[in-house]
Order: sequence, then C-alpha cells, then structure tokens
Amino acid sequence: MKNNVKILSGVLLLLIFLLSACENDLIAQVESIRTAASSPVMTLTLADSSTAVSGTRVDCGQVSVGSICDILIAINNIGQSRLDIDLANIDIKMDSGTEDGTFSIIALPSEQIDRAESSDLTLRFSPVSGGDKSATVSIPSNDFNNPLFTFTVGGSGWAVVLTTDTVSNISTTTATGGGNITNDGGISIIRKGICWSTSPNPTTNDNFAVNAGVGIGTSSDLITGLSPGTLYYVRAYASNSVTTGYGSQVSFTTLPVAPAALSVSTVGYPVGSGQLSVSWTAVSGTSIYYDVYVDDVNTIPGTPAVTNLSSTSYTLEELVNYIEYYVWVVAKNATGESSPSASEPCMVGVKVLSISFNKTTGIFLPESSETLTVTITPENATQPGLTWGTDDSNIATVSTATITGGTSTGTTTITATALDGCGAYKQFSATNKLFVKNTQGPAGGILFYDKGSYLDGWRYLEAAPVSWSDPFDYPAPWIIGGATQTTLNGNTLTALGTGLNNSNAIIAQTGHTGSAAAVCRAYTGGDKTDWYLPSIEEIHQMYLENAYIELAGVYWSSSEADANNAWTKTIFSGYQTGSYGKGAAIGQVGGPPYDYRVRPIRAF
Repeated sequence: MKNNVKILSGVLLLLIFLLSACENDLIAQVESIRTAASSPVMTLTLADSSTAVSGTRVDCGQVSVGSICDILIAINNIGQSRLDIDLANIDIKMDSGTEDGTFSIIALPSEQIDRAESSDLTLRFSPVSGGDKSATVSIPSNDFNNPLFTFTVGGSGWAVVLTTDTVSNISTTTATGGGNITNDGGISIIRKGICWSTSPNPTTNDNFAVNAGVGIGTSSDLITGLSPGTLYYVRAYASNSVTTGYGSQVSFTTLPVAPAALSVSTVGYPVGSGQLSVSWTAVSGTSIYYDVYVDDVNTIPGTPAVTNLSSTSYTLEELVNYIEYYVWVVAKNATGESSPSASEPCMVGVKVLSISFNKTTGIFLPESSETLTVTITPENATQPGLTWGTDDSNIATVSTATITGGTSTGTTTITATALDGCGAYKQFSATNKLFVKNTQGPAGGILFYDKGSYLDGWRYLEAAPVSWSDPFDYPAPWIIGGATQTTLNGNTLTALGTGLNNSNAIIAQTGHTGSAAAVCRAYTGGDKTDWYLPSIEEIHQMYLENAYIELAGVYWSSSEADANNAWTKTIFSGYQTGSYGKGAAIGQVGGPPYDYRVRPIRAF
C-alpha cells in the first residue's frame, strides 16, 4: 500500500512539471508573436520606385572603367515602431572576383527611422576592370523578423574609357552636353551620345541624343525639351557591336522662368506709410528663390532690395510716400536666374482726397464750443491726420475738431489741412456773436434770457417765434392716458436750464406720442433740433418779458408737481402758477379758455 502511494505521488509531480513546461512555452510563443507584430519592418525602394525585401539584387548596369555610378536606395520602415539601424556594423563585402573598393558606401542612412518614414543609403560602383562585379551589403537593425537585412549590389565594368562632360549653355528648356571616348577597348564605337532623365543614372531607354560621329574622341549634343527649373541627370554613352555602356553621371538644373502675375499694391492705414505689398505666382522647380528690386525710375537697379526669398510675397518698407515706384522680381536656382518680371508703377501711400464736415458754418458765443464731425476720404488714407488753424484766434480757436468762441465778435475761417501734405483741405466759417436780450435769436425766435456768461453749455434762452394759432394753440396733454397716470415722479427739475433734460426724460417713458414734451422736441424752427418743453422757472422767465413775448392761456412746464400732476402757468391779466393733472386738456379745468398750451424754447 505504501509503495502505491509513492508511485501515485511521483506521477502527480511529473504531471505538474509537464504542465508547467507547456505553460512556459505557450507564454514564450505569445510574447514572440506580440513582439513580431509591434516590430519595425525594413524594406528598400529602388530607383524605379519598386520595393525590395532582404535578398534583393540592385544592378548598376554597365559602366565604363574609370567612371562611377552612384545608386540611391531608400530604406523604409513599414513596421509599427521605430527602426534602429546599427550604423557602425553596416558592411559591404566584395564577392569573389571583384576588386576591393569596386563597391563602396558613400552616404549612410539615419540611425533612427520612425514608422512610415525613410532615409537614404548611397552606394557607389567604380569598376577598375572589365567584367561582372558584385558585393553583398548587410544592414543590422532591430527588425525582429529580419535583424540582418542583406542584399546584393552588382554591375559590369566596360573596357571602353568614356567620360561625361559638364553640362553648359543651360537655359529654361535646353542645354549642351557631351562626352569623350579615349579608348574603345578594341571594338569600334558605332554610336555615341548622351542620355538624360529626371531620375538618376539615365540610360538610352530614357531621353537620348546621337552625335553624327563614331569612334573615339569627343562629342557634343543639344539637350532639348526640358522643363524650367528642373533637376536633370546626364550620362555619356557609347555603343559597339556587342553592348552599350555609360560614363559617370553629371547633373544640372534648368533656369527658372520669370515669375508671373506680379502684383504691386499700396498698403493702407494704419501700417502703410512707406510700404508697398508685392506678390507673384510661384515658379515651378526645385530650390527656387526670389530677389526683389525696387526703384523710382524704370531701370532695374544693380542690387536687390531683398534676396533669397522662399515665399511669393514681400512688403517693401522705408519708401518715400506719394512717389511712384517700379518693382521687379527675379526667380533663381543653383544654375542662375530668370529674366525679371516688371510691374506697372505704383504709388506708395494713399493720399487724402477730400475732407468733409457735418456743417460748414456755425454761430458761437464767447467760450462756447462745438465739435465737428469730420469724414476723411478714403478711409484707408496712409496719413489720415489733420492740422487745424484759424484766421483770427480772437474770434474763434480750434483744437482738433472742437471750435470755441473767442473774446471778439466777428467771423473767421477755420481750416483743416490733410497732414500728408498732398493738398486736401476743408474750411469752416465761425461767427462769434454776443446777442442782446429781447431781440431775435439765432433760430429766429425771441431771446428772452441772458445769464451773463457761457457756463454749463449755455448762456441764452430763446423762445419759439411762432404765432399761437398754429401749431401750438391747441390742447396738448402732459401725458396721453389720463390724469391719474403716474410717470417719473421726482425725476424732473424746476430751475432754469433744466427743461431739456426734463423733456428727454419724459419722452423716454411710455404714453408720450403727441404729448407736450414730444411736441416741443419735434419742433425744428430755424433748422434747430434742440427745442424742448421749458421748466416752470423758464416759463416764468418768459412771463417776465411779456412786453416782448405774447403769452395767454395755460402753459405746461416739464416740471412735475407730484406723481399725477405737473406744474403749469396760467397767464391772463396776471401771473399764476399751479399744478394740474397730467392728462388735462380743454374743458377739464373749468372749460375754455383753459386750453393747455406749449411753447418750445432752446438754450444755447
């Protein structure tokens, strides 16, 4: 029995061990899958835009002995995390039969390449002898599935010694290229010329030109059909009865075209003083920059105002206002510059064309003031300021647009002149006058009160000059809606000079269409709009001048007695002041002649 227990215990321990081992292996597999899924993935993009994986062969083609062929290879990260490249251990190893140095790395990629990004690796093929050559390139990285990316680079050395000339006579659409064959390798050259493309290492499958000559020696060919501002690659080529080979590659960039749609405009207020805004359409091409020239004569100067602009707009500054300037823009690249684009002449600054006031004449009292409303046209004038002056400061002075009566009577001219000095001006006729009580006022009414000096915005009171048959000889309730209606109560005053504020406060309430205050404020006698219903003290002052002002009947004032009543003045054979219900009209206080009248006045 004891032996059976021991056997059973051993079996259980074995099962536990086996289960634990299975579980650890499963965890490892899951972790491996997870790591692979989140790993960076390296691929190559070749010159023909094809994508290659590890094991790819990159072929440089047939290259003349002594020439070189550079191959640009993009290393891409198409994985899920950053690709880290071990630059120190990138290796290129010549295969059997290939001389050392035939293939080399001349530009390394970035050490770190983010996901969905790429970086370039540049290889060089420099054959020193004829025949097929190859090498193996190894790139170590943190690509989980392919930590050592390898591919083969190959090419063929050609015994013909062929060089490519530097491209010359470059224009926007043409250039001159050529080559030189100094050794035909023992086989006659039956065709030679140049080939070109916007992609590196062009072949005769791309654009090419054939010189009439054959054999060794130089050749020169015209490159045509080019696009302005574009980078091109050129190689000389030669063909014998066996094959075609190429010399080293050179490159050039065609000249850019002149910028189009050149626009020059004035900059308005407030920043536009001495400025012109220049813009143009972008010129196609790589690494295009612009120079801007400016002068006040129609001859392009020797030195640009600004150079090497990458943008297609610029604001010229520190120019002289109200002078016309010419502007030129030139596009340029590493090869040279375009012809200039020229603008029509454009004036710096916006002149003030006109100045206007809300009125052109005014009557003033000593120390009285009025501020004019001034309009300057156009609104975006560069210098919209004005200078002000008076012909006689004893009659009237001016500060900005505020005119003040002086110490002497008479008429003087106030002049506002545009600060820009371009000639715009406007004049105002100011008359300074001392009025005599009980004579005609400036609005054609009767001047019935003079407090002796201009203070608190007024000196004189003037009564309306109308007859009492029209339009004021009719019932005018203080308020529409009945004698018991309450309004304001305590917010109106009785003193001289308070009637205007009283009237405005009354009208601000409801129920005043056609009321006493509304009728007076609507009056425009003498083209004045400042008439109002007088306070009780102002009516009393009119009564005191009854030799000059005809008053008869009951007159409303703008002064309240209490919530339901307003002060009135009753004038027949004598003087009486009383208060009546605000809604009173004919017949409500003893019948005729108690018709409630109004007489507008104004303070100035």
